[in-house]
Amino acid sequence: MKTSIFYVAIFICLNYNALAQSSREMITAAGGEYLKADSELNRVNNETIKLYSDDTAFITILKKSEKLWLKQRDADLAMVFPGYNADTSIRSGTMEIYFQ
Repeated sequence: MKTSIFYVAIFICLNYNALAQSSREMITAAGGEYLKADSELNRVNNETIKLYSDDTAFITILKKSEKLWLKQRDADLAMVFPGYNADTSIRSGTMEIYFQ
């Protein structure tokens, strides 16, 4: 048990996010993770479009659902972060740095 706890502690110490001390460091680390996730999402999306390129109905519905997802995302962010507005780029609070 002590060995397991030791390895978990080492893993946490080596993780950059665990070392972040300030809001800016934490936001910078989260921003890097966001970019990785966004890149993976784009890769999978492009692969899906290529895989279903012959099925125009599927591609049309996929693109429609993506647009609806963006509207839902923006609505959720506006609810959680009252100053958030995707159209005017108005941001508020600590999250302002994250959204830039």
